Amino acid sequence: MPLYIDKTKSEKIAFPVLAGLIVALSAGFVSSIGFGLLAPLFALRMDDYGLSPKEIGILVTIIGIAPLFMTPFIPKLLNLVPTKKALFIVMVLNAFLYVTLFFVHTPAIWTIVRIGFAITGTFLFIASESWILEISPSSIRGKIFGLYAVIFYGGIGLGGILIAQLGYQSNNVILVAIILNFLVTPLFFLKTLHPSKPHAGERLSSIYKLILLFPALFMPAFAIGGLETSAFNLFPVWSRKQGFDDAFAGHILTAAAIGNVILQFPIGMLGDRIGRKNVLNIIALVAFILPIALIFPFSKLFILAVICLWSGIITGFYTMGLVGIAENFKGNKIATANASFGTTYCISQTLTPSVGGYIMEAFGNGGFMLILSIIGLLPLFLNFFTKNTATSP
Repeated sequence: MPLYIDKTKSEKIAFPVLAGLIVALSAGFVSSIGFGLLAPLFALRMDDYGLSPKEIGILVTIIGIAPLFMTPFIPKLLNLVPTKKALFIVMVLNAFLYVTLFFVHTPAIWTIVRIGFAITGTFLFIASESWILEISPSSIRGKIFGLYAVIFYGGIGLGGILIAQLGYQSNNVILVAIILNFLVTPLFFLKTLHPSKPHAGERLSSIYKLILLFPALFMPAFAIGGLETSAFNLFPVWSRKQGFDDAFAGHILTAAAIGNVILQFPIGMLGDRIGRKNVLNIIALVAFILPIALIFPFSKLFILAVICLWSGIITGFYTMGLVGIAENFKGNKIATANASFGTTYCISQTLTPSVGGYIMEAFGNGGFMLILSIIGLLPLFLNFFTKNTATSP
């Protein structure tokens, strides 16, 4: 007999709640390893094949289209298949996709497989986030999502470490990812608290309607989607254009992940203390200023320090954005609202890499940093000029 949320006990972390959080966090961890590993792996392999930054950006945009169209269907799928079972199935599919990488040797096939990873990864993090959103006690929600971000971006950092230590041309990188994928599967046998099923009659149009009605709630997803996707896919190329070796590209992604791991829990605590909107405004200002510093990269250490701080702070867009969803939507509306959040992220990750690649090719590395600064400032404008709250129906 599945367990469902008892609203009267939502502030107490009973074992089924804790177990549910652990399983959902583990699914997010598996997804994050793929993001951290595959983004630089794909960019460096495509660069080896002779593709330009603009062409790589276009391919990343094509890859981003798949989860953009798939994300609105996630609530429908979660209505048909229980969340925990669905996550387990997708994790197995994810492992199978890693196996196919042993046999991929052309840009076209690489792109097709990356599209598959984009779909499975998107499902894993949206379904697991919806689970966490619903069962997290409201009094410590910021801390829980800070922990989620630590785990998620720790996985991304691990992907960067694997690239740096094992080399992007080594099949051992893929083998380790497969092993890590399967190591978390025993957790799915824990007795957990189940999230509510999304509303069966929810229309796909309602996902886009929420974005249009409350753009400030979803703009943090747009900002982090654009910044994160452009950075992780194009920083390896940016690094090469600066004259650094490929190992340094891995170190850049690792530095970014270290910043995320160190800063997300404090950002979550700050959100619990001074409020989500105030924290978002601070993050936007930092997101505007720090990329400008990278126009003048004085040394490797300076670059790593700035990227560590920048990445750690801008990831707060995602942490505080999820807190905003949990504050404004309840029960079976959470999956739909989170799908809207994920769709906004996917729209951004579809549009911005091609723009970033074009800007880098046309105006150099400095132009790329300026476009990152502009994207980072967008949530601040919407916070002031549009509605940043919603009333969950």
